[in-house]
Amino acid sequence: MAKLYNCIQSEFEMWTAYSPERKNNLHTKKAKKLPFIKYPDGVPCTEANVYMLGLWSRSLSQRTEDGGTPKTYASHISHLIRYCYSREWAFTALNDDRFGDFIQFIHHETNKFGKRVRGINQVRLIAHTCIDFLRSVADFHGDEALIGDQDFHAIKVEKKEVKTFVEGMKKPRITFHYTHGSIPKGDSANKRLPIADSAAAAIKKQIDKNKNPYVKSRDTMIYQSLEQTGARRTEVMLLHVDDVREALRKAKSSKSDTVNLQFTTLKRKDDHTRQVPVPVTFLHNLKEYITKVRRKIIKGTIGKENDHGFVFINVRTGKALKSDTISTYFNKYKHAAGITDECFAHLIRHAYLTERLKQIILEHKFKNKDEFNRALLNTEQFKMKLQQWSGHTQPYSLNTYINLAFSDLAGVRQTYNAISLKSAVGLVKDELETMQTDLKNSRVTATEIIEKMRSLIDAFEMDIDLAIKINKENDEENNANEDSEEEQVTHA
Repeated sequence: MAKLYNCIQSEFEMWTAYSPERKNNLHTKKAKKLPFIKYPDGVPCTEANVYMLGLWSRSLSQRTEDGGTPKTYASHISHLIRYCYSREWAFTALNDDRFGDFIQFIHHETNKFGKRVRGINQVRLIAHTCIDFLRSVADFHGDEALIGDQDFHAIKVEKKEVKTFVEGMKKPRITFHYTHGSIPKGDSANKRLPIADSAAAAIKKQIDKNKNPYVKSRDTMIYQSLEQTGARRTEVMLLHVDDVREALRKAKSSKSDTVNLQFTTLKRKDDHTRQVPVPVTFLHNLKEYITKVRRKIIKGTIGKENDHGFVFINVRTGKALKSDTISTYFNKYKHAAGITDECFAHLIRHAYLTERLKQIILEHKFKNKDEFNRALLNTEQFKMKLQQWSGHTQPYSLNTYINLAFSDLAGVRQTYNAISLKSAVGLVKDELETMQTDLKNSRVTATEIIEKMRSLIDAFEMDIDLAIKINKENDEENNANEDSEEEQVTHA
């Protein structure tokens, strides 16, 4: 089904204010990537585009390569636009029953396999966006009776208060949103569950079967980037070659016990980056892809002089990949592997965050969630580490992962050193399996395998040295604490 919107591609600017004191009089603001919406017959949808302008004026994030938050909203209201168009209804002709029927339609819509197209939480997101859109439509037409919380409104919605506890504030931040009786209750059971180990292994196996060596190498590194950094799919697509080179340079020259890779952090109104600790083995694999695969694709397509610098590219055109492409690839690999459970890129982020929280719990020897949360509230360095890994602005966003981490660690005795090496060991194992397959299918020579093995071992050795250093520092700290406790007992 064709999309009803396209994001403006040119360096488009719009005026925001007029000032007689300024030389050029008009204040302008960039509006590149702003969605432009049409009806299914190609006629522009005035109300929808006015709504998009409203989002733009509110400065909702559109810094990503594919339109950001406004594009998501455009996708959501497209369902209502298409639904009303097919029934020849104006938006102002909607009422409680018709809006309720629309919600039921998107809730129960199925694909060609007879499975529901979207989950309950996605239905809820679409419904709430459509309510916001219809309130904009009412304002545009001056129709005070279209939507509201009074009995005389055609679409009766309920205004609900939402309390958000923000770090550093004594009182919660209070906001309001509108809901409708036809909107299903949220499905908390499937919220933020990490990808299953079996599903992850099946996806990797399908990637490894790809007969195109360029696609195989690129998709392997996309998966590793999601798995080893916990970055959102769009953040992975914004990864730059220079960021990888800088991380490798620091890995070789720095005496630090961590190696970091820079990512653009989304879900912020301002430009923001964060440094994510990664295994050296992962950086090595990225470098191999960039120098031996990406470089050839760029040379054979857009040329070195037109290189945009983004790590992940289309193998046929050389252009930077869009985040939606990851979802397309995941669906393809999921169906090929026969996976029936939920399996999409963001679940890998959930698995990453759960594992990193388990690291912190073991490192600081937290006994329960209460101890953990007290440290989260009182230790600035602790909060910074979590925000660096996750990119969340508020630590309370990690509550679900904290619960999962303590659940996974219940009754388990592990050392921090073992967990810190887990990612690197997994990468080496995956790489060895890939080499075995390539050698078996005569894709590489024995000489090339030996060269890859040497390089891989060097990178893994660096990860081992870092883990030993961390473990040694932890032992020294623990011994110092024990000595201090003994002194206190003696003085007592």
